[in-house]
Amino acid sequence: MSTQRFVIQGNPRGQGRPRATRRGNHAAVYEAKEDTLYKNNLAAQVVAQRPEYIEFNPVSVEAGFYIQRPKYHYDSKGRVKPRYVDDCPIGKPYIDNMLKALYDACNGIVWRDDAQIVEVTAKKEYAETVPHIVLEVKA
Repeated sequence: MSTQRFVIQGNPRGQGRPRATRRGNHAAVYEAKEDTLYKNNLAAQVVAQRPEYIEFNPVSVEAGFYIQRPKYHYDSKGRVKPRYVDDCPIGKPYIDNMLKALYDACNGIVWRDDAQIVEVTAKKEYAETVPHIVLEVKA
């Protein structure tokens, strides 16, 4: 079983809802521009780390989303206030939406399709330093 590890810089965000519009008598569904740009950035960072493509094997994924702390967590000297040290990010972005964006970004690069994923472990924490994503893929 081979393991690949990717570190993706930037504040993690979730995939937004699809948008709908009418064009004449037809409805069209599209993805928001910010979501497309975000997923393209994720994909470019993964490609730069030279992934091994997984064609047909089942895939196991471990993802860690390390989110930037809010400013009110810090004191005037830039240290985390003691009452916030053990806090976890319990609000948005939702972990399942962050996973969806990550899966879509890795389709065709790390694996053929995210339907190959048979096992997932994910966590969401505040970043100690800079916000980032850690992705481990086992095939």
